[in-house]
Amino acid sequence: MKQGFVAGCSIEVTMSLGEKTYEFVKPSYYAGVTEERETEKDGEMSEEALKERITHYHHELRALVEKEIDVDIYDIKQVKLFQEILKTKGKKK
Repeated sequence: MKQGFVAGCSIEVTMSLGEKTYEFVKPSYYAGVTEERETEKDGEMSEEALKERITHYHHELRALVEKEIDVDIYDIKQVKLFQEILKTKGKKK
């Protein structure tokens, strides 16, 4: 018999610069993991042990997606189009 779980985390951020054309820029990121084990070979994990393992992965995956979304937001802010929009609003970098 097999035992396992799937854990994942996703994050999406909506960025708006006040211009209708550019309001719906939504960088998003997902990370997930699947773990499966043979209970006959490895033994059965208790429900508490499974919950601890899932919680561990949720914390790890959340840190990963937060790091990646920060990179995406930084990259989007550096795109020439957005620099031009900021210039037209008088907010030069």
